[in-house]
Amino acid sequence: MVGMIAERENGTLLVAIGCDLATVGDDGEVKRFASVPHEPTGFRLNDGRLDDRGRLWVGLMSNDLEAGTGILYRYDPDGSWQVMDDGFTLINGLAGARIAGRSMSPIPAFRPFTPMTMIF
Repeated sequence: MVGMIAERENGTLLVAIGCDLATVGDDGEVKRFASVPHEPTGFRLNDGRLDDRGRLWVGLMSNDLEAGTGILYRYDPDGSWQVMDDGFTLINGLAGARIAGRSMSPIPAFRPFTPMTMIF
């Protein structure tokens, strides 16, 4: 299942498929290049966006919406994963999140939420 699609500055499409990240070429070829460092059984990536430094912010959710098991990750251009927040049941709205200055406000489904600070 595709959980998100984002376009890099060079026009490459970046997609989340299950717990993997992949690129989609002009010819439609899908190349997986990274997997979340979390046990993927029963989870999938859901919604994400690239920031202006090329970092992908993406949510991980339980397929059965198990309360509090979701994680907000940041995947950096060097291939490292950072846990930015956790305790979500479902994180949504990153693709349309408002970025004002240094803060991002995703829609926190099923969790009390405080805006987070993005480090640019």
